[in-house]
Amino acid sequence: MHLTEEGAEIMRWIPGQEVLQLLTPMEAIAGVLDALEGERTKTAHGGPRRAYGSPELPLLIMPGKVPGALGLKAITLAEGNPERGLPTIQGLVVLCDSRDGHLVGACDGPALTAARTAAIAGYATQLLAPPMSDTMLLVGAGAQAPFQVAAVTAVRPITRVLLWNRTPARAERLAASLAEWNGALRIETVSDLAAAAQEADVITLVTASTEPLVCLANTKASCHVNAMGSYQPHRREVASDLVVNSVVFADTMEGCREEAGDLL
Repeated sequence: MHLTEEGAEIMRWIPGQEVLQLLTPMEAIAGVLDALEGERTKTAHGGPRRAYGSPELPLLIMPGKVPGALGLKAITLAEGNPERGLPTIQGLVVLCDSRDGHLVGACDGPALTAARTAAIAGYATQLLAPPMSDTMLLVGAGAQAPFQVAAVTAVRPITRVLLWNRTPARAERLAASLAEWNGALRIETVSDLAAAAQEADVITLVTASTEPLVCLANTKASCHVNAMGSYQPHRREVASDLVVNSVVFADTMEGCREEAGDLL
């Protein structure tokens, strides 16, 4: 927020690059923890997500409130956009003062979505994954993928990252990018998903799949799974036998009942 010469408040716009510079993985995880604690104590609340448009191009509206502020995220999801040279997720987040409603600021929606989605996986991994986890399997190589690696490696001593994607070329590009980001990580692209899953201590899935990709037989008994992509009832990333033989944790029960295809 800035002040004009007359002293009136004007809003601040925070672009995506600045969002990610300001919000490190651990800071994002801390923010998610604050939000979950706010939900628990009823001092904060995220309203149910509403979808408009079509299944091919939904507009997702997500309201929320914290002490002193009201917010709203509005994003579109166009899964065919990468072929057009455009990002899958587009939109923004706005924040209003809860005393008089004035617009405090707005920021890039895809950047904050990437940081927040990765942070909830990072927090779950911090709580639930084996402490000495050193091998991560990442299923999916879209825009969310590098943020998931950053969040998991921030909370566990990961030395090896296995990458699988339906389109191997995208996995190769991601591997090169991750190697440049962190040369200490051993990055491997894999073609045999089942074999890779058997080696992993942490499995993170960020796909748009409608068919299960990982099942019980292909995971260690101690494996921790972050199933992040199943945000609609028809989506599936993990098989039913894996779900019913696991202890399942979720950020909101409302979301599970209405959207989580893996659980529904």
